[in-house]
Amino acid sequence: MPLEVILDTNIIIYLSEGKFNLNFELERLLTQEFNVVILSACIAELEILAKREMKMKKHLLFLEKLRKKITVINYNPETIPTTDEKIIAYVTKEPPEKVVVTNDKDLKKKLRKKGVPVIFVRKKTHLQLLR
Repeated sequence: MPLEVILDTNIIIYLSEGKFNLNFELERLLTQEFNVVILSACIAELEILAKREMKMKKHLLFLEKLRKKITVINYNPETIPTTDEKIIAYVTKEPPEKVVVTNDKDLKKKLRKKGVPVIFVRKKTHLQLLR
């Protein structure tokens, strides 16, 4: 079963700024087959941000293009209050194995405490994996 690579909302912002190529970086870091996914909770979060701030709309437009290349997982439980907590709940569920791509320091720390591998932006130009 392929590894699920889950994109956090803030990584969409980095990607839309064109600082690095996601597929190239993931292929460089990961030795196994993988599928890139985003949770519907992250999409909802970006939609809310885009309604509040005009500059966020370009990131939402980028996500619309990206959605053709990735899988959207319908996961947005109303009983879980924050998007970060929804990501943590999803990745700690049953297989397949998962890794989260985020540059959110708090989320990264929480995921590491749970033993979840994290990929993050390094020097604004490439990604790094923490197992």
